[in-house]
Amino acid sequence: MKLSQQKRAVLAIVFALLGLSACTTIEHRSEKIPLAPLPEIAKNAIEIRPPLWTTQIGSRYACQHEGTALTLALRDNSLFVAGCDGRVSSLNVENGKKQWVRDLKSPITAGPSLADNLIVVATKQPAVVALNRNTG
Repeated sequence: MKLSQQKRAVLAIVFALLGLSACTTIEHRSEKIPLAPLPEIAKNAIEIRPPLWTTQIGSRYACQHEGTALTLALRDNSLFVAGCDGRVSSLNVENGKKQWVRDLKSPITAGPSLADNLIVVATKQPAVVALNRNTG
């Protein structure tokens, strides 16, 4: 039995209204449920520390196409990152300094991933690009 789109829309609206009306009935209870007191938190229990380092890896406006799946990859003392603007970078994990940067001249849509001694990314061309992880 198939329902027409109009009937499905009406059913969806009815169920939404029923759900909303159920939410409002909770507010009209005659007895209020008392809230348990919150435990005291020691002032030194939560220590907010500044980041160890930050590094700019590309334009924040470059990632405007759908389907972007950029990640980080870590191997030994190197962190590999890719920006939507087409740049792949190797950063020193200790201090965030760039060890190398490679501009692929095409927006990166996925990666980087590690495979043995390679860093692999996908570009919008479409292409899969493998770089040497030590030299870019």
